[in-house]
Amino acid sequence: MKRTKRLITLLVCLFTLASCDFLNRPTTTLTTSEPDSTSDTTNTSDTSTSSVHDGEPFWVHFKTYCLETLDSVFTNYIEQMPLVNNFDFHLSGWYLEATYNNIVSFPLIVTSEITLHAKWDILDINDFGFELTSDNEGYKVVSYGGNTNNLVMPNTYNGKPILEIGEYVFANNGVIQVLTLPVHLIRIRLAAFKNCTQLYALALPLTLTHLDTDAFSGCTSLEGIILSANLKVIGNNAFEGCKISAITLFSKVEEIRSRAFADCIYLDEVKLHPSTPPLRFNNSFESTKDTLVYKVPADYLEIYKQNEHWSAFKDQIVSY
Repeated sequence: MKRTKRLITLLVCLFTLASCDFLNRPTTTLTTSEPDSTSDTTNTSDTSTSSVHDGEPFWVHFKTYCLETLDSVFTNYIEQMPLVNNFDFHLSGWYLEATYNNIVSFPLIVTSEITLHAKWDILDINDFGFELTSDNEGYKVVSYGGNTNNLVMPNTYNGKPILEIGEYVFANNGVIQVLTLPVHLIRIRLAAFKNCTQLYALALPLTLTHLDTDAFSGCTSLEGIILSANLKVIGNNAFEGCKISAITLFSKVEEIRSRAFADCIYLDEVKLHPSTPPLRFNNSFESTKDTLVYKVPADYLEIYKQNEHWSAFKDQIVSY
């Protein structure tokens, strides 16, 4: 019951804090705008809010507990985690109380006036190992030696963005429960988080385009997932055996590869936004419920039902 309440209140885990210039930006103003799912979002100075959800807006206040402050915002929806810089500390999360009992995750639907409290921890960069990516544009995480259940990953290293999580880096980790990924992340490599059995909530940054084979397979507690609006490829077995009951695939998804969501025995609903049906295999959703439905926009209903990759499942395809 406690975990269910947290998932309802806190949707999924955090989008992470990006680095910014403290001296030039002592106060951060949160902007209100429509989120653009057609472009990557890597803004390091603003947090998007939007009244895209039905409901009355409320004031959201922020206690940063550092010299940099955040202005209050009047909204019913905050898309990304508010960004604040505090020198050698990292923001381990925003909480509903100053006693840090209930952590808040983003996107956040606001249903009443609230004050969010920042909690800071010392960031030990030595817990991570890094290598330059093949194009030298950024870094890939290649090792991890920490032991925390609320893992907040750094956004940059040596002045360059962290763009990838390497193969098997966090595989078989039985400690991580909440995961905050780097905001510039593009790719999660082979089995990076395979068998992280305590991980229960996940939000992929908007920059992410590729999930490789087994990325989160065997994460048997993982029941809350928000995928990236720019995700293109969901690799083989990427979420095999996860506990999810619903998933939304945004408009840029092109491929749902073999057994990507196989053995997700709690999966009731897959909502698809792409106007062109993405490539899927007959076993992409193997060993899921017989009552599983695929929801597509009404204008695309017949396109999906007649598509060569989806026609075998036409009786499960409905419009929304």
